[in-house]
Amino acid sequence: MVKIIVLLAFTINFLYNFKCKQKNIIKVKIQKKFILIISVFALVVLIMCYKFDNSLLGYITGIFAILSIYSSVFYQGISEKGINITMNSTTILKLVKFDEIDKINLEKKNDNLKIKIYVYGNTFIQIYDSDDEDEIGYMLKQNAKIIGFLLC
Repeated sequence: MVKIIVLLAFTINFLYNFKCKQKNIIKVKIQKKFILIISVFALVVLIMCYKFDNSLLGYITGIFAILSIYSSVFYQGISEKGINITMNSTTILKLVKFDEIDKINLEKKNDNLKIKIYVYGNTFIQIYDSDDEDEIGYMLKQNAKIIGFLLC
């Protein structure tokens, strides 16, 4: 029974994040360091499934745990209503509406566009492809009267 509850928790988390991703107009850039971290996490989870459970339900739960982490990292992005971020203590995405954002800083480095989002007393950083710079600038300028917007 406990395995089913844990499986449901990971599945609901993944499906919710997937629903949030569908509303994104601009997606975050997939970074190699996060692919490496998630790959190591996946390997550890699958080894733990093999050593401690070795059942089909255990492997399915492990796969949804991996998908939950993956979706919290790579399903972030900018939608028409705001920015999907991962809060520091959870894998569930949170839509931060533009009127809730205190300030946004943009920094261009090489092929990356680094966005610092100041909201809820914290700073959240997202990396986008520099090819999306015009589209991101346009979306932020549409909401410039709502948020403090700086281009560095």
